[in-house]
Amino acid sequence: MFNTWQSDRTPLNRAHPDMRTRRCKARAPTYVPVSSMPTVSVVFIFVDECLSVLLRSVVSIINTTPAELLKDIILVDDASQKVENGARLDEEILVFDGIVKLVRHQERSGLMIARTTGAQHATGEVVVFLDSHIEATEGWVEPILDRIAKNKKTVVQPNIPAIDFNSFDLIMDVEDGPSAHAVMGGFSWDMVFRWKSLPEREVRRRRGDNSME
Repeated sequence: MFNTWQSDRTPLNRAHPDMRTRRCKARAPTYVPVSSMPTVSVVFIFVDECLSVLLRSVVSIINTTPAELLKDIILVDDASQKVENGARLDEEILVFDGIVKLVRHQERSGLMIARTTGAQHATGEVVVFLDSHIEATEGWVEPILDRIAKNKKTVVQPNIPAIDFNSFDLIMDVEDGPSAHAVMGGFSWDMVFRWKSLPEREVRRRRGDNSME
C-alpha cells in the first residue's frame, strides 16, 4: 500500500536525475532522428489509484516525452469506487489541454479488456502500456521508439526504477557492470509475474550491454 500522506505532499512536477546507464547514453547517437520516430500514446489502467500517484505518473510522461512524439495519454478507469477518482479527477486533467483523455468502465472488466479499451482510444502509431504508479525519467521513450522505427515487429520493455512506497524516492541501481539490470520478466506456473536474473550464458553473450536484444 502507498503512503498516501507522503504522496499527497510530494510535488506532482518533480525533477529526477538522469538515471540512464553509461551504455544507454552512449547508444543515443545511434538512434534515428526524433522526426523519424513513430508517435506514441501512453495508456494507464487504474482502479482506485491514489490520485496524487496517478497524476504524478501523467506529469512525468508529459515532462520527459518530446512534445512532437506524444499524441495522447489515455487513462482507463476500470470501475473505481474511490471518490477522488471521480469528479475531482475529471477536473484535475483539464489543465493538460486535452492531451489526457479519461475513459471509464461502468463495470470492472479486468486488465486486458481495459488495455484494449485504451488502445482503441489511442491515436499514436505506438501504444505504450504503463502502470499507473510510475515516474518516467529523462530519455525513457527514445530507445523504445528507435527500436520500433528500425523493426516494427519489435516489442520493447524499458527498465523501470522502483518507487519506495513509503518515502516515494526513486530507486535504481545505475551501475554499469556486467550484471547491472541483468533481469528478465516472466511468469511462474501460478501466473504470478516475477523478475528473474538472466542466465550466466546470456550475461556473457551481452558482454555487459543489457540494452541488447
